[in-house]
Amino acid sequence: MADGGIEGILAVAESDEYRLVATAEIPIVSADLLAEHDALAEKLDRKIDADSLDQDDPIVADMERLHELAGKIAESTVTFKFRSIGFAAWSELLAQHPPSREQLEQNRHLDHNPVSFPLTAMAATCVEPEMSYDDVKRLKASGAMTAASWNALWNACKEANVSGVRPKATAAGLIHQLSGQSGKRRTTTASPSPSSADE
Repeated sequence: MADGGIEGILAVAESDEYRLVATAEIPIVSADLLAEHDALAEKLDRKIDADSLDQDDPIVADMERLHELAGKIAESTVTFKFRSIGFAAWSELLAQHPPSREQLEQNRHLDHNPVSFPLTAMAATCVEPEMSYDDVKRLKASGAMTAASWNALWNACKEANVSGVRPKATAAGLIHQLSGQSGKRRTTTASPSPSSADE
């Protein structure tokens, strides 16, 4: 990457291909569907724990219905994709939403307005689906948006824009293990290149 000097580095750094991406899977499911699924799952768990099944028990039908409900829940899950806007643009957004005096009195470590900044940041960085500030505000206020779902959205937004690029621990460990095994066996097979661990 550095062979082309700073121009080569910038050509890569400014490409959308290298912008960090994070996703959040948010279930937007009817309460009745969730209630039926949970009730049926609990019913089956009780029967299995009590070992109270007999030939006439409709457990197969119940399990098929549970599988059907799980499929409907999966179909109702929406994927939100966030892409980094870069440090400079993120910092500019942050500066536009400083914490209020009252908010600082409650938490002196705040570096942003926790009410307005998440809405603005999500609107600016969510690429699928694209959302305006008002869209994010309506989504947050909707009855289907739980605290856990909102936190998952905000965490994905921050992951794309604040987190550093790092290899997955399991992948890095596997590469290290394979490299060690390759060295011990003195084989001629090439070890994974260092760049592959950085992707």
